[in-house]
Amino acid sequence: MNPIWSAVISILSISAISAMLLSVLKYIFLPHYRLEINRKKHKDDAAAVLKYYENVYKQNKESPKSKFELQKSTNAAFGTTQFNYELIFMLFDRDERDVEIRAKQIQSRWLLITVDYVNQKIKCCLSKKWINRLAVFNILLYFGLASIVLSMSIGYEWYGLRNFKEIYVILTLFLLILTVAYFLYVLGTLKSLERLIDR
Repeated sequence: MNPIWSAVISILSISAISAMLLSVLKYIFLPHYRLEINRKKHKDDAAAVLKYYENVYKQNKESPKSKFELQKSTNAAFGTTQFNYELIFMLFDRDERDVEIRAKQIQSRWLLITVDYVNQKIKCCLSKKWINRLAVFNILLYFGLASIVLSMSIGYEWYGLRNFKEIYVILTLFLLILTVAYFLYVLGTLKSLERLIDR
């Protein structure tokens, strides 16, 4: 290859890589740049949701549209097919602030939360008391497992775990800690949705 062309190609590739690196560094180290990007994203999202609220939700109350039209409008406004228009309408009826976030939380917990569209109810299979009990149990289990891992890392031997290789025991305990942390996250989501859940 001609040395001039190889020099041009290497300069172009270096400039492309440095442009990408520069934008990443700007995003990391310049909070104003990050703020502007986030502001533009939220402004666009808010405009789409407000337009949906005015043009679809309010107009549907006056002159009902077909389910197909409502679902297609919902898909277009939120940019995804994951939201059921009935759930969005239910959240609008309940005067919820962050409709998209709440809809994602409700649909991500489909094992524990059921939505009854006919009766306009959101139900959880766990009661308030059980959510609190499970949260306390998981917190105690989390700290118990973490203390075992910490004590093993500083050299303490647990009598029941002597027969196993230490690395396997610690890896198993870390997996258990991550599982317990995930359960705590799920319980925290249920706690944040508590005022929306009909008991």
